[in-house]
Amino acid sequence: RNWSGLKSIPILVTYNVKDYREAISRCLTPSDSVLEVGCHCGTTTAVISKLCQKVVGIDKSEYRLSQARERCADASGTLQFHVIDAFDIQAIRKLGEFTVLFVDISGNAKLEKLLPLLNAYERAIKPRLMVVKNHKLADLYKNMMWIEEYCEKSKAGSTT
Repeated sequence: RNWSGLKSIPILVTYNVKDYREAISRCLTPSDSVLEVGCHCGTTTAVISKLCQKVVGIDKSEYRLSQARERCADASGTLQFHVIDAFDIQAIRKLGEFTVLFVDISGNAKLEKLLPLLNAYERAIKPRLMVVKNHKLADLYKNMMWIEEYCEKSKAGSTT
């Protein structure tokens, strides 16, 4: 579908950690600057840092970030960790510009919490791509279809 004037940022929706991390090798380039929102103890952030120029991980837990810093002690200077809440857009903007966002604010965060956050990132950060790990969003996407598709399936006797 192509709606005139709509300039959305692509959002890759992943259901699990395996798919979330697969997006690293398939979607990132060495010139990307990446922000991982909800980096927890830095496992995915460390993998991203092996490929990209600038990588920043944020999490609201100082304890988890201390684990991340310890895990990534040998990483190059292009990897940083900051205690910032995912919803603090102003603090995130102060970190600089990012071409890609990886977002994992609990794989089962409610959509009414996640969707406004993604919208805020799209407006404030303007990355070229967002990769989001969320079960509910993945399930929603899996069940979506265009009206034409639904009507065709209805005619064929199968709407599931």
